[in-house]
Amino acid sequence: MSGPKVVRIVTRQELIEICEGQIAGLAAALQRWQRVGHRNDVVDETDVQEARERLSAIRTLLANDKFAEVQKQIPAEVAFLATDIERRIAKAADAAALERKNKRRAASLAQSLKQALIAKGIAVPPVLDAPGKHAPEELAKGITAAFALLAPESRTAGLSERQKDLAAYLGGGEDRQTLAEWITAEPGTPTAQAVAACERIVDELRALDQRAASAFDERLAAIQEENREGRQGLLIDSLVLDVSAARKDAVIRAGLAITLEGIAAELTNLAEPVATAKAVEIGSLLNQEAKTADLLGILQRSLQILDEARTRNANAHRRTVLLSGLARMGYEVRQEMETAWVRDGKIILRDRASATYGVEIGGNLDGMVQMRTVAFDRPGAVRDGKDDVKAEESFCDAFAALSADLAADGGGISVVRAVGVGVMPVKSVLVTNDAEAEWLASTETERTRTR
Repeated sequence: MSGPKVVRIVTRQELIEICEGQIAGLAAALQRWQRVGHRNDVVDETDVQEARERLSAIRTLLANDKFAEVQKQIPAEVAFLATDIERRIAKAADAAALERKNKRRAASLAQSLKQALIAKGIAVPPVLDAPGKHAPEELAKGITAAFALLAPESRTAGLSERQKDLAAYLGGGEDRQTLAEWITAEPGTPTAQAVAACERIVDELRALDQRAASAFDERLAAIQEENREGRQGLLIDSLVLDVSAARKDAVIRAGLAITLEGIAAELTNLAEPVATAKAVEIGSLLNQEAKTADLLGILQRSLQILDEARTRNANAHRRTVLLSGLARMGYEVRQEMETAWVRDGKIILRDRASATYGVEIGGNLDGMVQMRTVAFDRPGAVRDGKDDVKAEESFCDAFAALSADLAADGGGISVVRAVGVGVMPVKSVLVTNDAEAEWLASTETERTRTR
């Protein structure tokens, strides 16, 4: 048993509200993941359904009061969604870069074959006249047909040395390679590789921010049209620096947007005027082309509002639970006590079974609460120390019952610090108010009558 103690309180309702807010944030993150995925064609309905099932499973955990598991799984799922969409975007950018490279190489080869056919007076297949307007399969068939037309003289005339090498590579030797394999495997020039690297970064940027990516399209086109190698290299280096910085900023803004959407969902879930207004402000900003600094600014203020609202709600739940619990344990709780606690920082509850003793509760509910037995002393009254010990022991029994009630409801009250019974003198509260003295006297009379 212990006398004066410092405790920390957690209520079931506060845990529920925390988890509901986190689930609202996860749902917002899932919606953004879905929007970005659909916009870039990197997620399908199966992916979305699997993500929704994971969210549903977390909601089931909350319904079963698995608060700790909910708070553990939600951050992991939010992090997974963020990483997953980045992985999918990178994979899509790789595929787009490969497709672009293959188209260019096939178009370049088609142009070489077209010139060779014209030089030989051979009719050019229509697909070679405008390779960019045809599907890869059609272009491959046209290239193959052109090689067949040139085959009789391909080793002696008509084709350049480069074209001869291509023809020999595609058709000669025991280890033959298909046209598609050659187009995919051919490395290209260093300059072409550098341009392709630039385009890939722009692809990733476009997946995150189409407007920011479009600002680099003209510069990419200028690089491809530049025929001075030194000048082209300078343009490439400059573009790589700029587009890399833009992509980094886009990644930061995307992360901030995910965080802010989650916070907005939690603020809305609190249903407080200030919190709801801030959620609306967040939504308005996210619908604009907001800068990183603007997003960081509203994030700081939103977190403050969210933390303050959570604290107010949690403290209200803790006051209600603690006072109602003590009322069940036999202490007098009056209607104005919650307000008095907020105003004065402490309150004193009388023990209905005693005209002499009660309990003082004080401290900040969002930190730690102090609880101790007190004795009501009237002028001239003499108090027995043994009764003080019995009163502290009685409160310990009530505290144990209160702890059991909170635990059974899904909350808890933990002792942070405690002093043994009888170690410290019981605090005296001098009763000078006539109404208080009258109450104590009536309580003593009632106790005597019921003995």
